[in-house]
Amino acid sequence: MPCVLLYSPLVGALVGCFFGLCMDSLFGRGMGYYALPYLLALFGGGWASERLPQENPVVPGILCLAAYLLREGFYLIVHYFARLPLALSGAALGRVALGAAITALISVVAYLPLFRFFESYARKRSGALHGRISL
Repeated sequence: MPCVLLYSPLVGALVGCFFGLCMDSLFGRGMGYYALPYLLALFGGGWASERLPQENPVVPGILCLAAYLLREGFYLIVHYFARLPLALSGAALGRVALGAAITALISVVAYLPLFRFFESYARKRSGALHGRISL
């Protein structure tokens, strides 16, 4: 997520699609189950990087929450149109709420150290490029 917040919506969409497809291939529920929601959420992350302060750790928490809920919503839509049984009990909805909250919390806690790492890497890289050009 931090690398996406340093670049653009296109980079976010590509990163989301790539990692979503990797998760699709590992968990075997079919292609696109993770790719589409992550593509949309990280596109939103790239879009947010142009409009919101990047030091705000709440932004990735909201985006990870959105990605989790998009994935669960996509699951429900696929099951509805495929006429597969849906488990919409209170326990299932509680599992979704708990998973979304944990995902958002982990991203908020992990964001600032990762953001600072990528920011220092970007500064070192731009400084090295600037130093070569000025010679």
